[in-house]
Amino acid sequence: MKARQVLIHDQYDVVVVGGGIYGAAHAWEAASRGLSVILLEKGDFGSATSANSLKVIHGGIRYLQTLNIKRVLDSKRERDTYMRIAPHLVQPMECIMPSYPWTAKGKLATAVGALLYNLLSRYDDWVSKTDSKGLEARRVSRVYIGDNISAHAQHKTNGGTQWYDAQVYDSERMVLSFIMSAKARGAHVYNYMAVSGLVLNQGRVEGVSASDLLSGGPVTVNANFVIDATGPWSKLNHHKWLPDGTAQGEFAKAVNLVYPFEVSNKAFGAKVQSSSGTGPLSSRLLFSAPWKGSSMVGTWYFPAEDPEKDNALTQAQLDVCVEDVVTLCSLEKDLAIKPSHVHIGLVPVKKRFKENVFPMLSEETITTDHKKVSGLEGLVSVFGVKYTTARSVAEKTIDLVEVRSGKCGPASVSRYTPLYGGEIKNFSAFQNYQQEKLSGLVDKAVIENMTRHYGTNIDRIMSYVDKDEAMKERIPGTPCSIKAEVLYVLEHEMVVKLTDLMVRRLGIGGLGQPSESAIEYCAGVMADALSWNASEKQSNIDELRDYYRRVPS
Repeated sequence: MKARQVLIHDQYDVVVVGGGIYGAAHAWEAASRGLSVILLEKGDFGSATSANSLKVIHGGIRYLQTLNIKRVLDSKRERDTYMRIAPHLVQPMECIMPSYPWTAKGKLATAVGALLYNLLSRYDDWVSKTDSKGLEARRVSRVYIGDNISAHAQHKTNGGTQWYDAQVYDSERMVLSFIMSAKARGAHVYNYMAVSGLVLNQGRVEGVSASDLLSGGPVTVNANFVIDATGPWSKLNHHKWLPDGTAQGEFAKAVNLVYPFEVSNKAFGAKVQSSSGTGPLSSRLLFSAPWKGSSMVGTWYFPAEDPEKDNALTQAQLDVCVEDVVTLCSLEKDLAIKPSHVHIGLVPVKKRFKENVFPMLSEETITTDHKKVSGLEGLVSVFGVKYTTARSVAEKTIDLVEVRSGKCGPASVSRYTPLYGGEIKNFSAFQNYQQEKLSGLVDKAVIENMTRHYGTNIDRIMSYVDKDEAMKERIPGTPCSIKAEVLYVLEHEMVVKLTDLMVRRLGIGGLGQPSESAIEYCAGVMADALSWNASEKQSNIDELRDYYRRVPS
């Protein structure tokens, strides 16, 4: 395999450990303010918890249940921000929640809730000088509910609430967009670089020690501040890194299933009575969301003991999920037992929990300034809860870093600065322009997918077609991906393994295992580009197949 070049400066303002959505957002926030930053990720960018979600950017209406107005406004603001800075990747998603006459969330309560949410949204639009017109919440009729959601969810309903969250077209590319944006501002970003410890000097953290997993060589990074954004792995990291062996929190395994068909063309939620649970788990609130012609259903939570190993479902856990899917989606069991893919991530919980006892999930991101906790300067840990708040948490963390370091840099610009591929004022107009421009050259479905997946980088991809017309051909065994995409991401997007390419860059493995012809083609191109021998090529193919073995056969 070709060796990569690793450039390490003598000193950085910030080193970010972890390349998920929180680490990526922190690297971008720091770089966009002119700080020197390096990000180190032990696997591929966005390959762990950040990839395993319902791909929802919350609009905040759910927090009205507890009258948490601050979280309503924060979430609504971040939903609008994501749609502004990455309009190709983040689009509004209509959501429906039925109400029932015997519950507290009846007609009057849901109507008042929708009205209050709209008033708060208009207030935020005025304060933020933004416009969320068309994304209002409203009370909908029983007929509307019946026309749009499963038979189970509409049973005995008296109507419901409609609101708008946003959906990420590809959560892995959302992470990559932050990473590539930081890189364009001078950040050094490395995947497959495992941090093994902190550089300590008289009660202060002055950097990290790491290993380059590709070359095997040791790396030392000196920095004024270390931001640990490894999420669930911070528990293990702190036990190894910190002088007192402090561990941070417990975690649960969050599970979402992907099915190769649409249950509904709208996202909806409903409570499911389950025979598999006792006490609180006898009733679960689950959601079904349409995504790329498929459906995602979740979220279930199960105990997780080891974040390094607990990345698959047991048969008993799958049985719980299948029973609930049959009920929620009004499906036959022979369909429910055949998900095309499973997303598994780790989330923080307030205390340990056991099977059949619903976990007390941490409601907000845990940001730990270790100077306040233990007197250890130069280390901040961020344990994110919601994909939605990654950017805003990063903004606050870098504010803290600047205060601690005595640097008063420019104000944050991340709420309004387009990310990699997101320099688009009107996405519909952009998509129509590309359809007209490329009509007759590639299929409409290909253009639609590339505009959503790559945004303005579609022009850079099509430059490969200009050089070689064969690059406009589809990747074998794929519905809407072309060969030029493979060359583009291999050249520009730090691909190391076949799984990186197919799952987290091209997105053709997001709905389930790609076809054998697609795997063979992509592996062949990578082998040529990275000078793999036959053994390396086969090892990458085997690793890709293992990635999909998360569900008992």
